[in-house]
Amino acid sequence: MKKSLLILSLIIILSSCSLDDQEYTAQRAQEIERADIVLTNAVYTLAQENEEPIRLESGTLSYWIDSDRIEAERISFIQLDGDGNTAVRGSADNAVIDSSTKVMDLEGNVRLESPKDDLSISTQYLIFDTHNSTVSSEDEVSISFDGGSITGYNLSADLIRLRFDIQNITSGEVEI
Repeated sequence: MKKSLLILSLIIILSSCSLDDQEYTAQRAQEIERADIVLTNAVYTLAQENEEPIRLESGTLSYWIDSDRIEAERISFIQLDGDGNTAVRGSADNAVIDSSTKVMDLEGNVRLESPKDDLSISTQYLIFDTHNSTVSSEDEVSISFDGGSITGYNLSADLIRLRFDIQNITSGEVEI
C-alpha cells in the first residue's frame, strides 16, 4: 500500500510539472540558432551577376552561411551605375537579406532613392528585389518624383521601367 501511494504521489507530482517558460524557450532557441558570423559596424558587398554590386553598411550584421541569410540593424546601402554615379541608395532600421536571391526585406524608417530618376520611396516595410529592380509593400508608402508625390497602400513597382501600381491612393499631386 505504501509503495502504491508513493508511486501515485510521484505520478501526480511529475504530471503537474511542465516546462512553459517562454523566456527559457527563447533563450534556448537563440543558443541553437546562432549566426555563423556577426559583425559590428560592418561593410558588406552584395555581389550580383552581370550587375554592379550593392555596398551595405550596418551597425550589426549577422550572416547564416547555410541559409544564405543576412540580418542587419541600422542599414544603409548604395549601388552605383557603370559610370560611378549613384543608381540606388537606401536605408532602414532592420533588414533580412537573402544573399542567394538578392531580395531585401527592409523594416522601420525605410527610404529608397534613385537620384537619376528623382525618385524617393518612404515606408515602414518594403521588399526590394535588387536583382529584378522591383519593390513591393502592403504598408502606407509615400512616393515622390519629378512632377509630384503620391501616398497610398499596396505598392508594386518596377524601378527599371518606372511603373508604379498603388491599389489604394490616399493623397497625392501630379503635374501634367
